[in-house]
Amino acid sequence: MESREARIELDPAGGAVSKLMLYTGVGIGSYTIDYTTDGSDSYQLARFSQSHAKVLKWQSVDLNWIVTGGTVTIRGSGNVWLGEVVALTEDGNIIPARAYPAELADEQELCPEQYTFLNSSYFDEIYHARTAWEQLEGIQPYEITHRSSA
Repeated sequence: MESREARIELDPAGGAVSKLMLYTGVGIGSYTIDYTTDGSDSYQLARFSQSHAKVLKWQSVDLNWIVTGGTVTIRGSGNVWLGEVVALTEDGNIIPARAYPAELADEQELCPEQYTFLNSSYFDEIYHARTAWEQLEGIQPYEITHRSSA
């Protein structure tokens, strides 16, 4: 996700949202998740911190309030990006949603009931997947130089 902010428009006919599933990318930082129905009054639904161990895997984020319809805004701080966002009912049913950018809600059917080693990265797997991602994106590692104390 290039932008630091994403919007998710929830289908009110889909039911009440009690949690979000986020597929997190690499990086360390945090997300603030807000909600509005009219664009003026906003309520904080959740905060989520992404440490080095919470990358490249599905994360379940419980919301402070159950909401129906409206707009969820996710703001990232630090070096974070999202791959997918899925809104779920209390029973685990997917709520139809439209995302901006659209790529955040284009693979809703891949959302698991919970994360496992079959759908997320763990331990040293994180570094293999991260290295592959950095290669594909052309990200250069930081160069560390040694300065002699002359």
